[in-house]
Amino acid sequence: YPGPMRRFIASNPGLESRFRTTIDFEDYSTEECMQILEGFCERKQFKLIDDARETARLIIEHEITTNPNFSNGRFVRNLFEAALSNQSTRLAFSEDFTDEDMVTLTGNDFIGY
Repeated sequence: YPGPMRRFIASNPGLESRFRTTIDFEDYSTEECMQILEGFCERKQFKLIDDARETARLIIEHEITTNPNFSNGRFVRNLFEAALSNQSTRLAFSEDFTDEDMVTLTGNDFIGY
């Protein structure tokens, strides 16, 4: 979001003299965001089933193409954390779940982000 950052720096005369160098970073692609999501899952020892992968991919793609303030890795982290919360709620209302269920994220866990 280079425009808002330029306005922020220009809002205070002292900031512009302190931040003389600007580095532009390209947004991550959908595939790169999916790699970040897979990394979060691996580190926390969670598994994504196929419909979870597809749902997350669609959510990320939608965010990339429609949100001018797309936040890259932060968005993916928030999506992952919301899925964990949704998974916990789903299992809390389940009468019978397995150890495998406790480490598996489904497509429904990503819905409602």
